[in-house]
Amino acid sequence: MATLSLEGVTKVYDDAQGREVAVDDLSITVDDGEFACLVGPSGCGKSTTLRMIAGLEPVTEGTITLDGDPVQRLAPSERDVAMVFQNYALYPKMTGRQNMAYGLKHAGGVGREERRRTVEETAALLDITDVLDDRPAEMSGGQKQRVALGRAIVRDPTVFLLDEPLSNLDAKLRSEMRRELQRIHEDLGITTVYVTHDQKEAMTMADRLAVMDDGRLQQVDAPETAYRDPVNRFVGEFLGSPAMNTVTATVGGDGTLSVGGHPFASVAPDRVTGYDTVVAGVRPEDVVIADAGTGTFGATVIDAEYQGDTNFVFLDVADHQFAVRAPRTVRPDRDTTVGVQIPGADVYLFDPDTGAALHRSTD
Repeated sequence: MATLSLEGVTKVYDDAQGREVAVDDLSITVDDGEFACLVGPSGCGKSTTLRMIAGLEPVTEGTITLDGDPVQRLAPSERDVAMVFQNYALYPKMTGRQNMAYGLKHAGGVGREERRRTVEETAALLDITDVLDDRPAEMSGGQKQRVALGRAIVRDPTVFLLDEPLSNLDAKLRSEMRRELQRIHEDLGITTVYVTHDQKEAMTMADRLAVMDDGRLQQVDAPETAYRDPVNRFVGEFLGSPAMNTVTATVGGDGTLSVGGHPFASVAPDRVTGYDTVVAGVRPEDVVIADAGTGTFGATVIDAEYQGDTNFVFLDVADHQFAVRAPRTVRPDRDTTVGVQIPGADVYLFDPDTGAALHRSTD
């Protein structure tokens, strides 16, 4: 296994259309045996970062090291990393066995009997022994994905790179494969970098998240920390489903926040010192719906969506749509008025100009 480090890594594309900075001064270390997720919206630079680690894209500036040794100038075959692609990239005329053994065969130094044994052991780990002699056209999507994973695993790499490997699977199979990947990682302990735009996928799988936006790293933390203590508005809004509600609020001297001229919530005054306005953020699960005429303010129900164990209720709060994750017993009718209570300790505050998070307290 290995520790992977990126220091000041930048990727710039220059063409007739101009200069585009795809990844800007990225620094991150993935510890030996860690499962790290690069997560962010499409176009944020996460896949480009993975391709630079793999050697498929040259680095414009910065260094990439494995256990302290620079590798950014090495060919992909010299880096001892293995990559799994979104589209599987299996050879259609080869069987599953041949696809999995292909890299071993062409790397040299591995005899036929050792290749056979390694492929069969890996197939057993992935539960695909029964499709080893099938071609990709005869396999399901999940089986193809497992063969692609197996082709990478048999190489026994020091770093495992996965570029949105589950995005082509249906929801049920994607959930099963998430658990399978976690099991495989626990069994093998390979240092892993996993790229996804699906924040739910990243939150459930990663030891640490690296949240990216517009080519820049926003926050690196454990999923729980990034969710409960986002460093800025972007991270706060990106993580969570439904997304964090945000609204610009006027600050009163006693810490009262007002939206549209009406009280919204009260926070400790020291959290908003020096601000006339702030961006207030509230997680859907932290909004409390009460009877009309109670709570801090009233809001009109736009819609309510039944979710089984919970309901998603959407409110009109001063012409802003607010999502609420409510108990299953709370399902108000559309166009009715309800009371809303937002505990001050659950309000996130962000600088209205920079988006940076303002400190939280235990109020």
